[in-house]
Amino acid sequence: MIITRIRILSYSYVLIISIFLLSNVISCSNMMDSYTGTESAPSGSMFVNNDDDYTTQRDVTLNMSMSGATQMRFSNDGATWSAWEDYANTCSWTLAEGHSMRHVYGQFKSADGVVMEKHDGIVIYVEEKIMASDGDAGDCFGGYFTKGFHGSPLFSSFNGDIIYVGCMLDIIGEESAQGSVYKLIWENNNYYEEKFISPTYSGFGFFGCSVVTSTFGEELFLGALKEGSSMGSSYYFDFKENPPNVTRLTADDGMGGDEYGVGVGMSGDGSTLLVGSYQADISPNGSQGAAYVYTRNNDSWLSQKLIASDADVSDRFGWHVAVSRDASTLIVGAITGDGSVENSGCAYLYNKNGSNWVETYKFYPSDSSGSDRYGRIVAISEDGRLIVIGAYGHSLSGSNVDGAVYVYRLNGSVWIEEKITASDAAQYDCFGYSASVSADGNKILVGALECDVDGKTNQGAAYFYSWNGASWDETKYIASDGAANDLYGYSVHISGDGSTLMVGAPNHDGQKGAVYVY
Repeated sequence: MIITRIRILSYSYVLIISIFLLSNVISCSNMMDSYTGTESAPSGSMFVNNDDDYTTQRDVTLNMSMSGATQMRFSNDGATWSAWEDYANTCSWTLAEGHSMRHVYGQFKSADGVVMEKHDGIVIYVEEKIMASDGDAGDCFGGYFTKGFHGSPLFSSFNGDIIYVGCMLDIIGEESAQGSVYKLIWENNNYYEEKFISPTYSGFGFFGCSVVTSTFGEELFLGALKEGSSMGSSYYFDFKENPPNVTRLTADDGMGGDEYGVGVGMSGDGSTLLVGSYQADISPNGSQGAAYVYTRNNDSWLSQKLIASDADVSDRFGWHVAVSRDASTLIVGAITGDGSVENSGCAYLYNKNGSNWVETYKFYPSDSSGSDRYGRIVAISEDGRLIVIGAYGHSLSGSNVDGAVYVYRLNGSVWIEEKITASDAAQYDCFGYSASVSADGNKILVGALECDVDGKTNQGAAYFYSWNGASWDETKYIASDGAANDLYGYSVHISGDGSTLMVGAPNHDGQKGAVYVY
C-alpha cells in the first residue's frame, strides 16, 4: 500500500492510505564478474533473456555458458541467494519487484569449491496504474476529456523516480477547473503523492495543463493557460527549498486570450525555461503566436520573446515547446503554420548566439498535407541533435487521419528526416497526438489516443520504439483494464534514461483519469 502525502498551499501534510499498489521495474544491461579462491575458477557468461534490451514480463530465462561449473545459485540483490543446484545452461527466474534497476546475480562453483560471480540486467516494462487519491469524476487526471486541446501534462525526472501529473480540470474548493499538479515520489518501493495548487491564483485557470521537470525532479515548471481571462501564467517550483520557492511568470506584453502556458519546456539544470503563447496576436496577425525564453540570472529571470521569421495569421506558433537537457537548443511547434502545404504545420529550431536565441531551422514534413496538425507535439534529445515532431492528423491514404511521427537526426549540418507510422495503423487513430524521446534519442514513445482496441472505440494505445542501430523496433501498449473512450495516449512520457514509460488516460473510470507506468 502507498502512504500518500497531499501538500496544499500552506505546505502542510495530510497522510492518506491509498489502495494503489504501484511499482515500475527497470534496468540496463551491465555485466560484472568476480570470484573467490585461487584454483580453477569457472569462466564464461550469464545473460538475462539472451541479453535482450528489455522485457515486458518479470518471469525471465537466465542463459549461461560456463566452463568448469558444477553448481549454481542466483539472487536479485546479491545478498539473499537461492539454494545451490546442479549447473545447467538455462534457468527460469523471476525478477524482483520494485522501481529501479533490475539485476540478477549468479554464482557458479567449480568441483573444488572455487566460486565465480556474474551479474546481468534488463529493462522491464510492467504495467502499474496510478490514480489520484482524491480523484473525482471529471478531473481528467493526466489530460483532458477530448482531443484537440493543448498541453502535455505528464513528465518525470531523468530516472523516472519522480513523476509529475497535471490535473487541469480539478475543482479546488468552489473553483471549477482551477487545476492542480500531483508529484509522485518513489521511495521504499512505494509512491508518495504530494498535491500542489496555485499559491497565488484562485479561479478558472487550468493550472497544470503542461508540466516539465529538471533532471533530478527538484524543479517543476508548469503552465496555467486560462488564468487571468486566458492571458495565462506559468509557475516555477524549486523543491530544493523547504517549503518550495515558487515564482509566477507571465508575459510582459500579454493580453487576455493569449493562452500563455499552453506548452512549457525546461533545461536539465532548470536554468532555461520556455513558454508557448499560441494565441498571441502579433500585429496585424491574429493568433500568430509567440514563445518566451527565460534564463536564470541569480535570483531573477531574463526574458526574450521569440517570433517565427515567416509567421502569418493563425499559425499558432507556441502550441508546444521543448528545451534540450543541455540548454543548447529550443524547438517550437506551430500547428497551423505553413509547411510545403498551407496550414499543415511546422516547427522552428533555435540555438543560442551569445546571449540571444536565434532561429536556425524550420521543420516541416516532406509529404505535408493540409490537416497534418504537425507540431502539436515536439520533443528533443539531450544534446538537441534528434528532434521528434508529431502529426496526428496526417493521412497515410485518402482522409484516414492515421497519424505519423517525424524524426530528424542532425548529420553534420544536415537534418535527415525519417517518418514513423504504426505497423497496424487504422483510420482515426491519431497516432502522434503525443510523443516523447529518451535523452540519447534511442527510444521514442508515441500516443494514439483514438485507437480502437478489441471493439472498444477510442480506448487508445501507445507505441514504443527502440533503435536497434539500423531501424526502429516497435512494441504496442494498451491498458489491461482499458475501456471505450479512455483516450489512453492523450499524454505520454519516457524518462530520460529510457527506463520508465508513462501513458495518460484522462477519461478512465468516469473521467477520473489514470496514468499507466511501465
